[in-house]
Parts: sequence; C-alpha cells; structure tokens
Amino acid sequence: MTKQTNKRPTKAIQNQTLPSPPPFTPAPENLTPFLAALSKSSVYITHIDRTPQSLKKQVFAVPVLLNLAFLILLSWRAWVIIPHYFRMAVSTLGYQQNETTINISTLSTGQLVWTIFRRALTFGIDYFLITIIWKWPISFFFETPHNPVSWRWNIGFRNEEVIVRVSRNWDGADLVSGNKKGGQSPFFKTRILPALEMGFMLKTGYVMMDGSWDLDFGMMVQGAGLIDKQTLGLDDLDRKVFVWQPVGTADEGQWLIWDEKYYGKEKDVGPEEPEHEGTAENRQKIMQIQEKLIEMGKEALFYKWVELIQY
Repeated sequence: MTKQTNKRPTKAIQNQTLPSPPPFTPAPENLTPFLAALSKSSVYITHIDRTPQSLKKQVFAVPVLLNLAFLILLSWRAWVIIPHYFRMAVSTLGYQQNETTINISTLSTGQLVWTIFRRALTFGIDYFLITIIWKWPISFFFETPHNPVSWRWNIGFRNEEVIVRVSRNWDGADLVSGNKKGGQSPFFKTRILPALEMGFMLKTGYVMMDGSWDLDFGMMVQGAGLIDKQTLGLDDLDRKVFVWQPVGTADEGQWLIWDEKYYGKEKDVGPEEPEHEGTAENRQKIMQIQEKLIEMGKEALFYKWVELIQY
C-alpha cells in the first residue's frame, strides 16, 4: 500500500554550512526536481531495479490476479447480501414481515440460540470483509494519487526501473535528531543497512515492502519521468538514501544524501561503523560484477550465479 503524505514545499537553507551527520552529506542541486516532491518527514531509499522484465511481470501478476479475485468475490458478496440486510432492516423496524423475521413464540430455545449465532457469524464475516479484505483491492487498483496499477500503467515493465522506498512507522527525526545521529543512530543500523543488504537488493522492487519500508508509487512514476526527460540519470537515484535535516522552523533545512553505492569509498562513516566496512567492500565487488555482466548482456548469468552461491 502506498504511503500517503502531505507534501509541503520545503525551504532549503541558503548556505551549506549546517553540519550533516556522517555518512550523510548535503544533496547536490541537480536532484532538486526530485527532492522537491518528497515529504520532509520521511526517509527515502532509491535504487535501480535491474531484475529481468520477465521476473517483474511474474511477480506483479500474482497480486493483480489475487486482488482481482478479491474484487470479484467481494462484489458478488455485496450483490447477494445487501438485499438480505435490507429485508432484515425492514423486518426489524416493523414495516413488513418477511423470511428474515424472527418469531420468538414459534421457536424453541435451541432454535433461537442457533438463529442468533448464525446471524452474528454472518455479521462478523461481512464486517471482516468490509474492514480488512475490501481495503486490499481498493488500495491496489484505486488508491490516489498513485497505486501499483497506475505505476505499471505509466511506466510499464522496463529493464531498469526506479524504485523509491519510504519509511513506515518511523521518520527522519529518528535518524537526524537526538544524541546519536546519522550512522550512529540505531535506526541507521536497524532500518537502513538491512534494507540495503546485497541479498535483499537482488529482489525485484515490488516485493521490498515490509514493516519498516513502503513503496512510494507516485515518486517512482515521477522519478521515471525525470530520467526519461534526462533531467536525472540512473546513477543519480541508484542506491541513495535521502532525509531532510531541519534547522530553525520546520520548513527550513536541507536535504541530506547518503550514496550507499560508493559506501566503501567514503571516509566519514562515523566511529561506530567500521565493522560494516568488510561487508560494504564485498557488496561493492558484487555490484561491480553485476554491472560488468549487464554491459556484456549476460545479466541472467549474474542471477544464476547468485542463486548458486546462496544455496
């Protein structure tokens, strides 16, 4: 489900002297068209999904068929049960007796208990369908301003797709406020680093939603549009982390960026991060192998190799 946020215009500070917590640095100006649409209360991870188109289609087909089945079944249930509830309401209000009318004088205690239990069960099931299940196909097909279907409708299936993840159940203040900021923040280690682990990054973007991250389908459409217009390049949004650093009033501050793609080359990681350097170097080497195979047109070979070393 897309995270909906109220995105207000942000006012960047005029000078760039505001100290940024390592490993974050002030975002370059060329990213302004993209950053202007982000919510400054959230944390974002962007990367380029290079999994094969065939895999993306297979993965996306599952929720499409599942939600379509839910929509059809729920529509059928509504068509069947709404007239029944209407007749029940008419009978309860005393306007007309019909097959839903309960005549207590003609029912035994056991029959009365069974009738009440059956109706309570029906109410409970329909309440569950309306409050829980109904939300799934509605958000999948009709949520505004964007949803999974509108995202695919706008960009289709590409060899290289912009994926934008947005923080769920936590925000930017957890990362850049308090005594421990940036790389020293517990949220950096428990939310950001696991979300950028090499094994996890090999998945296609649509399956990356979890308890800490949601997909921002609107920003994914906008990011693809900026790349199509050549306002931004693929590398500008490949494995980047964005967070707003406020100063003074809530609308003043600067966007910070962490370029995870070149993590092994960065020096300002923070005093508590050296244990991740080996992992970062390995990740960088694997990504170099992937990029080389992509250039050779052997991307499928890379994923086969990853599958072999994992198992």
